[in-house]
Amino acid sequence: MKEFFKTLFADKDGQQSTKRIIAMIGMLFLCGTMVATACRCSIKPDENLISSIEMIVIVALGATSLDKFAGGFSLGRKK
Repeated sequence: MKEFFKTLFADKDGQQSTKRIIAMIGMLFLCGTMVATACRCSIKPDENLISSIEMIVIVALGATSLDKFAGGFSLGRKK
């Protein structure tokens, strides 16, 4: 199970990707909020907070996908 999570958060080179970790944490937050709303809990987060977390998750997942297609692109660094 531990190996599964290592590969889940790793990029194609085997290094941990912070974008994937941030996206997973944001997704868990959004899912928790959705469950809390469905259970009609008295704690309701601000709509702006939900929108901000949603945008962070979208950008993180988009950047992760972009890394996959960009391949060997690096910002001024030689590989």
